Amino acid sequence: MKMQWLLLVIIFLCTSSVHPVKKIANNFAYATRLWYKHPAMNWNEALPVGNGRMGAMIFGGVLKEHLQLNEQTLWSGAPRNWNNPEAKKYLPFVREAVAAKKYKLADSLIKFMQGPYTESYLPMADLNIAYENIQDSSNYLRELNIDNAISKISFSSNGNRYTRTVFASFPDRAIVYHDTSEARNAVSFSIQLTSKLHYKLKTISVNHIVLKGKCPQHVDPVYLWKIKDSAAIQYAKDENGEGMNFEVHLLVHANGGVVHCVNNIIHVEGANATTIIIAAATSYNGFDKSPGLHGKDPAVQSSADIMLAATKSYQQLLQNHLTDYNPVFSRVHLNLGESINRDLATDERMKKMENYADPELIATIFQYGRYLLIAGSRPGGQPVNLKGIWNDKVRPEYSSNWCIDHDAQMFYYPVETTNLSEMHQPFLQFIEDLSINGKQTAAINYGMKGWCAHHNTDIWRQTGPVGNYGSGNPHWANWNMSGPWLSAHLFDHYLFNGDKKFLLQHAWPVMKGAALFCLDWLIKDKNGYLISVPSVSPENTFITKHGDTAMVSSNTTADIALIKQLFTQCITTAGILQIDREFSIKLKRALKLLAPYKIGSEGQLLEWEEEWKR
Repeated sequence: MKMQWLLLVIIFLCTSSVHPVKKIANNFAYATRLWYKHPAMNWNEALPVGNGRMGAMIFGGVLKEHLQLNEQTLWSGAPRNWNNPEAKKYLPFVREAVAAKKYKLADSLIKFMQGPYTESYLPMADLNIAYENIQDSSNYLRELNIDNAISKISFSSNGNRYTRTVFASFPDRAIVYHDTSEARNAVSFSIQLTSKLHYKLKTISVNHIVLKGKCPQHVDPVYLWKIKDSAAIQYAKDENGEGMNFEVHLLVHANGGVVHCVNNIIHVEGANATTIIIAAATSYNGFDKSPGLHGKDPAVQSSADIMLAATKSYQQLLQNHLTDYNPVFSRVHLNLGESINRDLATDERMKKMENYADPELIATIFQYGRYLLIAGSRPGGQPVNLKGIWNDKVRPEYSSNWCIDHDAQMFYYPVETTNLSEMHQPFLQFIEDLSINGKQTAAINYGMKGWCAHHNTDIWRQTGPVGNYGSGNPHWANWNMSGPWLSAHLFDHYLFNGDKKFLLQHAWPVMKGAALFCLDWLIKDKNGYLISVPSVSPENTFITKHGDTAMVSSNTTADIALIKQLFTQCITTAGILQIDREFSIKLKRALKLLAPYKIGSEGQLLEWEEEWKR
């Protein structure tokens, strides 16, 4: 019960308006810091930094350090035809099966309306550092300060204190790794880049190497577990063929010591301090262009980024980062009181949460969510996907795509309420892009106006139902109500900033298109109500009174709620902008005809049209 209470508190904090306040206590430092007494044992324990485009997971090893690197546009595949012209042929049969209460039959028939699975978000590279002249370590500390977005590793060896500092700079478009020692000439290591994708290395100079990589033209999702990686990860036969190209630059500045490069491995011997700068770019050229055949040259942007960053000192890079990040993060402070466990490491405090609702740790979780949005979602970029911008697998969980039946929306629930409105922009642009592709899906799959999208999408803005043409469970693969849910984010953005130009030029076309699809989608039942058929409650299965397990039925509460919200927000928007009066009248009529929510035998709101068990 205590953990349930804790989760309720966190959800409340992330979805309630939190206003900037003056610091009223000195415990903010305790609520904006993650720290540990040991290196990460695996990827999930590593600490993330990101500049909205590039991300790194930092393991914090003493003798061997590892930074796993990502770039948010690095995906498999390319734009393709994911729509299914056969779908609209099966729609009447599915509706007939639902009307006859033959739900298992409806489940079977609706699978013929599915299309291909999405593509996958990919890991870019691995930076590995092997240190020399370090015999042992004591007083180890690994930390991430989310109030300044800086990660540090420090320890003592042979009476000498070493400190390694890592941050991802948005203004300088780079990841920076700084290595210092209290003793002179004590920093020695070798550093190299590798990748799990196809790649080649090139030495530019004694302190500068480049990794040039190629992505697969297709990656099957990991839940097709019978398909081995050798078959699931498909590269084009021609290296100039389909598949994203990318380039990673690594440059080392050393204060003192000697730097040389052998076989694309940079060696530093006896430096007082070093600064490693990492820059990267891909050939991504928009969601509607092939990255392999019509992509940008990644060398242009990555070379420019590394050369510009290399002209700046470590202190300049650090100051640029702080000047950019601190004003954004510091808009909101949260004080829930002091913790009796404030002097314990984060993992030790987490273990004690079962019996003690640590107020500072709860505040940390709240602020950590804000930190991850700033690190992964900056204006002009892509929105955060299922793993943010951090992924170490070529076949990641759920393809590390966007699940737009709830996950993607939930990631952005705190963005306006916690004063990060501009971090909403990538997701809002993403929704506009989906509305473009979604027009074709609505027309081809359903023969309807407006636009729609389904459960999954990727960087190519796939809008057709996934499922590998019949393998997906309908309660997620065939759900087609993401349009109304996504549209709500556009309207919410207006409510928080009052920008009528945005409402007219960006929000309204998307909202109206989603409403047009819903108007076409709804049909009248025998009582004259407008209902949604076929309908699923996202990712939920029901058990009928006869004991049958099924997914597809009629007019789930989720559909009713989303369509009501969309129609209401469209009517409000048309009134604010004084436009589309006739369309607004049509929506008002439809709104009155929407079937009411179903109430169960104990007064509860039902999830489906009947009182079924889950």
